[in-house]
Amino acid sequence: LLETIEGGIATLTMNRPEARNALTGELLDALAVAVPRLALDPKVRVVVLTGAGGAFCAGGDVKGFVAAPTGGSGKGEAPFSMEQRIAGLRKGMETAKFTVQPDANYEPDVLNSVQFTLEDDDSRVIRSHGDGYVRDGVNGGVNFGKTNTLQVKSGTNGSGNNQQIYLKFDLSSMVFIDSAKLKLYGWLSSDAANGVGVSVYGGNNNWTESTLNFNNKPSTKTGALATATLYSTNGFDQYFDVTNYLRAEKAAGRNTVTLVIRANTPTNQHVNFAARESDNGPQLVVT
Repeated sequence: LLETIEGGIATLTMNRPEARNALTGELLDALAVAVPRLALDPKVRVVVLTGAGGAFCAGGDVKGFVAAPTGGSGKGEAPFSMEQRIAGLRKGMETAKFTVQPDANYEPDVLNSVQFTLEDDDSRVIRSHGDGYVRDGVNGGVNFGKTNTLQVKSGTNGSGNNQQIYLKFDLSSMVFIDSAKLKLYGWLSSDAANGVGVSVYGGNNNWTESTLNFNNKPSTKTGALATATLYSTNGFDQYFDVTNYLRAEKAAGRNTVTLVIRANTPTNQHVNFAARESDNGPQLVVT
């Protein structure tokens, strides 16, 4: 079994071209060791299994199994079972299905570029481990960290009517981030024909849920990362694409991130979002 790693892609080559890469016990032993090891390697994003020569794999090497019935590698271990070995290799692996079709202008024997998209439907949900909202004016020193509903508003009547939301997430469980969306369950205090827009910003992490208030709130450190508009008192999931920001934070070695929600323009309505204390609390959906 030959192994190479380049650009995050590990290639395992079954190197028995003279036997059309038929599987022997020794080859299966090598695969059983290599695949789990590569699955845990943070530098490896894809494992490609291929065969040397003109064939991928002819299946099990029946002659070899008959010649070595006591074990796959001939070392006297338990009787060899190809089905058990293959089942073991399948654990922790994924099957990706895709279709490549020519377009209407395709002509045989003409070199055309072909594009296909391979989508991974695996995703991981990371729940907020700290949230709260802040309010200015006479409530500037009040902590709203233990509440079921988070509120955001840009008030039309000045001080006392401005509210912002702070969310904190732990990214330490993620090695790679292909896509990341902030998911919030939100609704308006009253219907708005023109909608109420809110935006997500990156913020500094020097706050805690139990002490956060408007007077000590940390500053934001980015422009608007994503925006959504709400129109109704009916609750809906709102999604904000924060992929590039989270990638940048991970690349900088920061596993804790803060996201800040602000209203875009002054309105009479305030926007409600479910807090982490509720069933529909803030989440990052990461693939």
